[in-house]
Amino acid sequence: METNETVTRYQAAEKELLKLIEAVEGIKAGNLKELEETIYPGIFKVGRHLMECKINNEKDDHPVSTKIQGECGHDQKLVGYRTKNIITLFGEIEFKRAYYQCQIDEGQKENEQDQTQPCSHGRSPADELWGIQGTKTTPGVQQYISYLCSMLTFDEAAETFRRFLPGKMSARQALNLARPVGIALAKKEDEEVKARFEQVSRSKTNEKDEEQQRIVKDIARLYIEPDGILGRMRRESVPMEKHEQDRNGDVYREFRV
Repeated sequence: METNETVTRYQAAEKELLKLIEAVEGIKAGNLKELEETIYPGIFKVGRHLMECKINNEKDDHPVSTKIQGECGHDQKLVGYRTKNIITLFGEIEFKRAYYQCQIDEGQKENEQDQTQPCSHGRSPADELWGIQGTKTTPGVQQYISYLCSMLTFDEAAETFRRFLPGKMSARQALNLARPVGIALAKKEDEEVKARFEQVSRSKTNEKDEEQQRIVKDIARLYIEPDGILGRMRRESVPMEKHEQDRNGDVYREFRV
């Protein structure tokens, strides 16, 4: 691509950057607090424009077809361009992309077994290209919020996200974003535990003859001790003390095993 074409694409980002530079130049020397508070949100604004320019101009590099083949086996025709708001680490951006929908012709209808329910599947190939089909958040947002959820309550994680990054984030969104990560980690942990058990089982099988010859001594004294862990509970699920009612977020209760 020619340099001039690239510059034209990113004019919005260029204008925002020039605006930020002008604001920085207007700050008096020695005012470090104002300088930092001006640059910090300005960088996010430039980042949003850069992301919007890139994903929305991708169609210039990949010409949009008027017809594609759907996963259902039907021809899908271009019905227009639809806007999707995406939450990124730089804030919310707009993604305008081509949207296709099944439109079965009369010849295809005759071959359909159920003519009372015409196929209406829709698809946006651009969502698949960028890996955001069925979601409105970027992988970076999911990574950040999942890390926060591993150490904080969902309310606290969402509040921390909003404090340091632009954009909206609720406790429910934090839960939905962290859940797939938790499922993946739990699956990995189960596989590791299963592998350890199998290893121990094989070891016991090999030592079976030796174990049968061992003399098991009588236990003169057996000690049993409990252990306690703190579990995070939803506010409405347990009775709360006054100091717990006065603050936001989930509450903790001890479980003994």
